[in-house]
Amino acid sequence: MIAHQIRALAVVIGAATLLGCSADSSSRTAVTVASSVDSTAPPTTPAPPTIPVTTVPVATVPPEPGAGCAATGPSAAIDRDIQLAWLCLDGYITTEFPVSTAWSMPDPGVYQVYAKDLRTTSTFGGHITTLRNFVAFSYGERTGARVAFHAIPMLSDGSLVQPAESVGDLSRRGESSGCIRVVPEIAQLIWDTLSIGDTVTVLT
Repeated sequence: MIAHQIRALAVVIGAATLLGCSADSSSRTAVTVASSVDSTAPPTTPAPPTIPVTTVPVATVPPEPGAGCAATGPSAAIDRDIQLAWLCLDGYITTEFPVSTAWSMPDPGVYQVYAKDLRTTSTFGGHITTLRNFVAFSYGERTGARVAFHAIPMLSDGSLVQPAESVGDLSRRGESSGCIRVVPEIAQLIWDTLSIGDTVTVLT
């Protein structure tokens, strides 16, 4: 009886030994497989996600309308505070230029061109001067004299009553009795641009 128990115990121990070897063998095999991986290979970097490209249409911004410009056709506007004026077409400024003006005439408002003289004369200042490219749009408050764009007045000896480069100088404001003095080239442009009935806006 004891001999049978001893034999049975030996069988159990042998089986356990066999199972243990099988586990060790399996473990060694796993280590061998892991060590077969090339450790010097660079790690694989995943490709970045593809981002769809969206084309955004560019908005076209129209130019700002010019202050004092008539909505349609040729027109002009005057800002005495900064001694500048500009010509317009269909509401937008085409040419900006310096001017020499009176302090307060004519009053701010909207006027229409009513006369054009290629050449006229004035006795303002106690001497006779020639005014070229005279484009009239208002009348003086005290004398009723015509108020117009025109070239710098010219004296009988051919000299100008003020240097061309001084037109637009704020210190010269008030040297005119009401008209809008400009350099000769601009006077010609105004003459060519404005017609009878076109609008002239005095802003300040």
